[in-house]
Amino acid sequence: MKPRSAAAHLRREAQTGRKLELVSRRAVAEVSSGRYRSQFKGRGNVFSEVRAYAPGDEVRTIDWNVTARTGVPHVKVFEEERELAVWLVVDLSGSSAYGSRHHSKAEAAGKIAACVAQAALSGGDRVGLIAFGEGRHVVVPPRKGRQQSIAIFEALAGAGDAAGARTLAGALKHLLELRRRPALVFVISDFDFDQSAADKRVLAAASRRFDLVPIVVRDSAEEQLPRGSGSVLLEDAETGERLLVDLSSARARATFAKHARGERALQEALFRGLRLDAIFLDPEADGARALALLMRRRALGRRAP
Repeated sequence: MKPRSAAAHLRREAQTGRKLELVSRRAVAEVSSGRYRSQFKGRGNVFSEVRAYAPGDEVRTIDWNVTARTGVPHVKVFEEERELAVWLVVDLSGSSAYGSRHHSKAEAAGKIAACVAQAALSGGDRVGLIAFGEGRHVVVPPRKGRQQSIAIFEALAGAGDAAGARTLAGALKHLLELRRRPALVFVISDFDFDQSAADKRVLAAASRRFDLVPIVVRDSAEEQLPRGSGSVLLEDAETGERLLVDLSSARARATFAKHARGERALQEALFRGLRLDAIFLDPEADGARALALLMRRRALGRRAP
């Protein structure tokens, strides 16, 4: 599919997503209201100054460093942020090209990113994008308006060769450099990384600064091998490593499924440790509906434990 026609496809997907709750008129109205923003930690307020404590001030706003230095209680003062900054971090690496049925993981990631962008821009918020992968890197600075949606859809459809972040950790490092203030960040990836100590530190740093929403796109065929009478050659899209697997072997299928469950468990443990609300999504699933369910859960105060 050519980049321009692919971009048009994404725009159509985003318009279709309007029929679902995330991008319905009611939900879009909530994007620009305090009710929606209050569902996300730290949204709506930015640090302004420090002043002396006054009766009635909340204890949780006390600046203990300044208080200890001066010997006089001081509190932090915050101002309401008029706009919600939304960032999309989208994985377009080699493994995202896989799809066992109608849609690849990359197509699913692009579709859900388009829906989020459409909802946020319709609510008057600024939206930015970092798309990354092997030989693909693009940054769209956060802006408002219809032209921004076009820029994002074009970038998702045809991120060209460029120097820059090519891994999830690299993309998050780049975002930490670009954005010093809090933001709502949707990370759309299969999270197929080694979970090294360095990568975990970057994810933890991003989760402390931003309200991070991981959207894990995993094809169900990656969880379990199909039954068969012959052998199949599996290839790792990231490393190129190949493995010949006998589909008639129950032991081989069990080993594959166990490994997949182990990877999923590691991801869940990582998100749980950082108290992140994650969505696990199959490429064929309704991504906008999954996001709508997340928003409703947050509205009821059911956050990550």
